[in-house]
Amino acid sequence: MERLNAYAPQHSRLFKEACTSIRIRDAMGIKTTVQMIIVASPSKPFVYTAKMTARRQAILKDYDPEINALYDAVEKSSQVDIPIPAEWTPSQSLEYVRHVLHKVMTQKVADDVDIFQYGCDR
Repeated sequence: MERLNAYAPQHSRLFKEACTSIRIRDAMGIKTTVQMIIVASPSKPFVYTAKMTARRQAILKDYDPEINALYDAVEKSSQVDIPIPAEWTPSQSLEYVRHVLHKVMTQKVADDVDIFQYGCDR
């Protein structure tokens, strides 16, 4: 995925969490949007109807363990370890945003850079 993202334009990059958006709440009760991907396995090919449309319910049943494992992983990866500021002063807000960006991105960036140029466009 990293090699693909190095080649792909920013608007079409894939992330390990990309594809279907869900809303979760972390331990503090804050809603977060998480996006996810599951790659189909050759050993579990999709089932099709006579008209060659995917049999959605059959596919969901076949991939139920993988889907549940992905939701479990998302739940475990919520960012509860980043403390929410007691007061949203400019300095505490800036520190909070720095902490979140440094955790989410694969590299640290300076405060004055355009984070979208570093691939933070989701």
